[in-house]
Amino acid sequence: MALRNILLVAVVVLAVVLAGLYLSGAFNLPPEHYPPYHAQNASKLVQKQAGASNTFAFELYQELAKQEPDNIFFSPQSARVALAMAAEGARGNTRTEMLNALHLPYNDSVRRQYFKNLMQSITSSEEYNFSEANAVWIKEGYPILPDYISTVREYYLSEVHNTISPDEINAWAEEKTHGRIKRIVGQLPPLTRMVITNAVYFKGKWEKEFNESLTRQEPFTLASGETVKAWMMQTSGSFPYYENGRLQALELPYSGGRLSMVIVLPKNPADIDKLGESDFNECLWNLKNTSLAEVKIPRFKLETEYHLLSALMNLGMKDAFDPEKADFSGITQAEKLYIYDVAQKAFVQVDEQGTEAAAVTAVTVVATCVGCGGGQPLPRFIADHPFVFMILDKQTGEILFMGRVSDPSKEQ
Repeated sequence: MALRNILLVAVVVLAVVLAGLYLSGAFNLPPEHYPPYHAQNASKLVQKQAGASNTFAFELYQELAKQEPDNIFFSPQSARVALAMAAEGARGNTRTEMLNALHLPYNDSVRRQYFKNLMQSITSSEEYNFSEANAVWIKEGYPILPDYISTVREYYLSEVHNTISPDEINAWAEEKTHGRIKRIVGQLPPLTRMVITNAVYFKGKWEKEFNESLTRQEPFTLASGETVKAWMMQTSGSFPYYENGRLQALELPYSGGRLSMVIVLPKNPADIDKLGESDFNECLWNLKNTSLAEVKIPRFKLETEYHLLSALMNLGMKDAFDPEKADFSGITQAEKLYIYDVAQKAFVQVDEQGTEAAAVTAVTVVATCVGCGGGQPLPRFIADHPFVFMILDKQTGEILFMGRVSDPSKEQ
């Protein structure tokens, strides 16, 4: 549980910042509440969707926090874009559930124009590297509806590849993340028809870098009250800052002015899981440049992997993953499709110079099995919980070895 206190909040807030704040710093808040140092020239559509994007971010974060007791890092932006591309081909209740869970507009032209503006707004500069890319990978010769292809190309600026080769998909992910995410898919199910991928990458320096000579190993208090040693970076000066009776908030801008990290720090380490979207919004409303005698944050590096189906189902997106109920007839009319997996890998490194962050999401779309007894899906064997195993002599039927796996991460 190392770095469970500020670190967990810092990295999820960084993901939220990458998801929405870069659009202009505009959240779905009354104009009088915009902090003066954030740009306010975004359109109302961008303002509304940045707020909706951050709502999805916090909802997904809360679901992941239920499953993950340790550090968390993910990109809600990457997941939302990849799933939005899948939703373009959804129909009926499948579409309704997906748009509701992602907090996206029902109006096709409004939604698509938002994503087109989003993709076009992402640019790098001499001071930072910021990029995002989409790709649709289609089984060679598979009949995808032309309208779907034209939609993802025009509004999501997506590449389209007539292959579902894992090697080619992984090479694309590695290229788009500058080597940080090397493998996003493994062996795909035999009935895979399409994989939708999104990659987002950021590397920037702090507007005010930390002095490496001041970095020291110091105690870090966990939510449990235990302490561990962490490399704490130190600085001082004027920063956007807010404090109330329960928490402190600090904004650390990156050079170039477009992106920043906002850290929300509960005064009681045990309150880490009580922080929510309303706390984050309150901090953004009230951040003011303040002279600080001392600023200390940990230096850290995280690499994470998530399979998001259960989290997304808890957010109301259910039919898309059900072979019988899923309706993706806007992608193809050749057969029934459903989403088999939504995988995301993410990377972040924060040090005295700045931050590097990357994430790739892959949505695997497969066909419902035909001729398997009334259209029932192929069985799946996923040993993702404790099991008993045996090694036996098939000739005699005698058990030679027997055991139970309760925690495969432990080597005993």
